[in-house]
Amino acid sequence: MGDLVLSTCASALRVAVHARLACALRDDQRENLEHIFAILTAIPLRGSTGGGAVLHADVGTGKTVHAIALLSALFGKIGDDEDDCFASQVDVFRDPHGWIDVRGPTPAQLFRQARRLDGPALVIAPASLATHWQQEFRKWGTFTVRLLKDSADLDGRARDAYEVLITSPEKLTRNITSLCSARWSLVIIDEIHTVSNPTTKENRAIRAARGCAQYVLGLTATPIKNAVCQVGNWCDSQF
Repeated sequence: MGDLVLSTCASALRVAVHARLACALRDDQRENLEHIFAILTAIPLRGSTGGGAVLHADVGTGKTVHAIALLSALFGKIGDDEDDCFASQVDVFRDPHGWIDVRGPTPAQLFRQARRLDGPALVIAPASLATHWQQEFRKWGTFTVRLLKDSADLDGRARDAYEVLITSPEKLTRNITSLCSARWSLVIIDEIHTVSNPTTKENRAIRAARGCAQYVLGLTATPIKNAVCQVGNWCDSQF
């Protein structure tokens, strides 16, 4: 089984989930990825170049690997040792304090420019799931991942040192000013049903993150009840 190519007539963007990851996906997961990619690239978000989608699936059916496979394709991962190139190049350019400090574009910036991405990816998940996300990124690919500690992780130099930043809605709220000055290629909102109340600070922070995103993907295993307002709140968090 080869690469899983993702492309649509509505967009010139054509990417692929590399064969090592694609072969681990079930048929329904492959079909879901094709639909998600089509939605993300067909209908732009307000003020953005891409769209938003929500993946609803039962617990244990692989929502996380859906998101990582999509990110792997957008980031051009190829499933071999060359995927380590990003991390090794970034290490070369670190100063003694751990930050990138070079003149001209960094390897991360050049890479994202080549892939037409706006920046690194942002994963917003309950604090209890942060370790799970780190483990899944290690399991399914080679990504440079950082947990958000404070606003310093959101400045320009810090953002060029990772491909994925993981945070919780609560930390997002405390760092909303710095977050709004950043651009993100893909914002993944895990357990999106927990932050769908439009009156909470967490929901407002997530909407701010959405406005800084090229693409947005929400994940949930909670069924939508027979309430129009709930559907509207979910969509407001996304679109």
